[in-house]
Amino acid sequence: HKIISDCVVNTANSSLSDKGGGLNRAIHDACGSDLNTITRQLHPSRAQVGVVYPVTLPEGNVFRKQQQVKHVLHVCGPNMNPKRANYLHQDYNKGKELLTKSYRSVYTTFYRTYATSRS
Repeated sequence: HKIISDCVVNTANSSLSDKGGGLNRAIHDACGSDLNTITRQLHPSRAQVGVVYPVTLPEGNVFRKQQQVKHVLHVCGPNMNPKRANYLHQDYNKGKELLTKSYRSVYTTFYRTYATSRS
């Protein structure tokens, strides 16, 4: 199946690394080492919740060639897991605020990235 989009959103961990599982692992595996290398270069510090960290895949990237995906938008959402960074201590109101911020950031960045890639 082909993805028909210039961007994919990655549910990133706070280190923006290829560690972990789920969607984050699947996207990193599909992109190969390019994604982790470029992410480290562009965004060397820990991710802030609700902030999008865009990465443009190089022309020769396997995921870009196979799926025509040009951009990965990393976003780290709110965390209610006490074993993870940025734990919110069951503060669901704060979690709701941060999740809203995350979605707004994704849509704003997607629009800017999409508009830029189309011009």
